[in-house]
Amino acid sequence: MKPRIALAPTLIALVLAVPATAQAASLTVDRACYGLGDRIGLAGSGFTPNGPVALSADGQQLGIGTVDGTGSFTFGEPAPVVESGQRFRTYTATDQTNIALTASARARISALKVTVKPLQGRPAAKRRIKARGFTHGKTLWAHVKRGNKNRNLKIGKVKGACGTLSVKKRLFKPDAATGIYEMRFDTKRKYSTTASQQYLFLFTVFPVFRPASASTLGVAEPFGRAG
Repeated sequence: MKPRIALAPTLIALVLAVPATAQAASLTVDRACYGLGDRIGLAGSGFTPNGPVALSADGQQLGIGTVDGTGSFTFGEPAPVVESGQRFRTYTATDQTNIALTASARARISALKVTVKPLQGRPAAKRRIKARGFTHGKTLWAHVKRGNKNRNLKIGKVKGACGTLSVKKRLFKPDAATGIYEMRFDTKRKYSTTASQQYLFLFTVFPVFRPASASTLGVAEPFGRAG
């Protein structure tokens, strides 16, 4: 297990690392995609043994520290919050003894997002559900809660490193009672308010006094990230 770097504003503290075998400097990230609550892990090797190395992110210096006797280090920091889509954060490590020894790595970070369309109409209608950023777990669930009653609905498998999904699904029964429904999307099989990656909606089922429909669905603006 490699040592970790603890960053202060101007200092990186290192402990012993596994010996590096590469002749050139390298820097790698430990995951293909990071989501809400994930920690970005970096591993560097091939630097001047016991020498200083500067680490930056997107051009902003994070600190300077001394690598171990094999020229290796590790570092970790929380993934920044992304509001929509995805973004890349570029890390660069530069040897301060021999500035020709430099290496970079890009971390891909995804927003946590769920969209449901249409948001209005018959409760039992199929709706297009799109999700991204669910990097914990393999299956997306919707937990539909009204009062003390809760229903756990399997939405589908999330795909790819950034946990994406697009599927049509019925979220409400045809005879859904009027009232306000809380709906939490996450990768837990059972209802929870503590999931680290969770997206929350509040739906309202309204009565409609027409022969063709007993009720209709409306929704307030989604509350977004929850948990």
